[in-house]
Amino acid sequence: MTVWARLHVAALAFWVGVMLFFSGLLAPIAFQTFPQAQAGDLMNKLFAPYHIVGYVCGGAALLTAWFAGGFRGKVRNALLIAMLGATLYAGLVLSPEARTLRAELRQTDTTTENPETKARFDRLHRRAVVLNGAILIGAMTALVWAVVSPPRRSKS
Repeated sequence: MTVWARLHVAALAFWVGVMLFFSGLLAPIAFQTFPQAQAGDLMNKLFAPYHIVGYVCGGAALLTAWFAGGFRGKVRNALLIAMLGATLYAGLVLSPEARTLRAELRQTDTTTENPETKARFDRLHRRAVVLNGAILIGAMTALVWAVVSPPRRSKS
């Protein structure tokens, strides 16, 4: 395995680890430990660094795959591009919109909150959770793929 292929595996492994820690451990513990509003505030503060890790790891995975194997792995590269695009969409579109809706909801108590705003927030949250799950599945797939069949240049 080349140095680029090893770096590719490392970028994917770190990304998967962060996603599993954040989604599988940190978020559930936060919502079990704190009142919903406080847990939501905590998660809201952590989303920006979480997404930055995704941008960096996704970009690093794509670049290291290219350096290790060039354009030879078109399906692998397409998967990495889709994951990076989904991460950028989640961080730059969904997250700011959810933050705005959450701020609107926090300005009222639960008896006077706008049901339309709550419904929009809930839809956006569901979309973000599904997208995060898809990115995680894609990253785990890419990681297994990188370990079993590392990206490499053809010997021409």
